[in-house]
Amino acid sequence: MNTDSANTLISNKNTPGIQMSARRTDEQIKNGGALLKQADRLVKEGNMREALLAVESARSVDPLNPYLDAYTARLKSVVDSQSRSEKDEHDNEQKTIQAHIVKAQQLCLKARYDSALEELSAAFLIDPSNQDLIRLKNEIKQAQESKKDGSQTSIDHEIATRVKSAEDMLGKGQFDDAIQQLTQAFILNPVSDVLLDFEAKHLRTIRRHQERRSGVHAVAA
Repeated sequence: MNTDSANTLISNKNTPGIQMSARRTDEQIKNGGALLKQADRLVKEGNMREALLAVESARSVDPLNPYLDAYTARLKSVVDSQSRSEKDEHDNEQKTIQAHIVKAQQLCLKARYDSALEELSAAFLIDPSNQDLIRLKNEIKQAQESKKDGSQTSIDHEIATRVKSAEDMLGKGQFDDAIQQLTQAFILNPVSDVLLDFEAKHLRTIRRHQERRSGVHAVAA
């Protein structure tokens, strides 16, 4: 038989000793060869999985191509190696993300919420869609808001305390001390409702005291 021939002998297992000839058509050889060239190009591009699919397509077109098994074995080996490498990379990324999460949680325990969010930002660069990161980020932002609300509540309480002290001092004629308390309250929040209400009630009394101190006798309103 001519070695350049496209004929391949296949043994008939059901009929021992009898052989039948299967011919590869020119179209099969052409199309299968084109797919193998495509597989070679994909290999050079580093796209091993697509290359393997191209080889399998070549097998369906030209199943008697003697090079198919070698192509398939080589590509499967590379793809398996890539899969292991990608798994190792994924595992390392997850470990890094977890380390950032732990550090962020530690910062939250110290109420360092801005630093905790910065820590998470580094992890988001690795995996922006990580649900654990998204959930922790939302929790930190909620904690920030609660802290702000708590700070405002504390300020409002201090203003109310100072205004009450000023009111008691005015009743005792301790005008200078009262003015000092009001000044501190004004520094905390000049537009506080409690402070504005107090001024509306006692502004005239305070002004009269200030006028007397400056030697100016105010005319009664």
